[in-house]
Amino acid sequence: MLSAVHERTKGRISGPVAALLYLLAISTFVALLPVLQAWRDEPWMPEYAPVYVYLVLGLLLNRIVLRRLVEWHPMTNNLRVVTDAKLVSLVLWPFVYGHLLLRVLVNWLL
Repeated sequence: MLSAVHERTKGRISGPVAALLYLLAISTFVALLPVLQAWRDEPWMPEYAPVYVYLVLGLLLNRIVLRRLVEWHPMTNNLRVVTDAKLVSLVLWPFVYGHLLLRVLVNWLL
């Protein structure tokens, strides 16, 4: 049987791993932009392919990093606050995750 402490920390990731995943997502998006731009005239390529890639990377960061890095306080763990944070993190992920990881770094340093 698992202990209560193990249940709370199960699946957690550290700040450096989260930063690595964030940098991987940004580098993937930057690397795919020229490829998508070169293929934009192909009939099989959707017109909004860069937007789709951007949203998929944001969704992956939400599912992997936000869920395992942020522990919601019981007072603010309600549907409105969590969905607002997740939607903003999905749409503005390059800025939100950069800011979040800077806060984790400051917390770790101080």
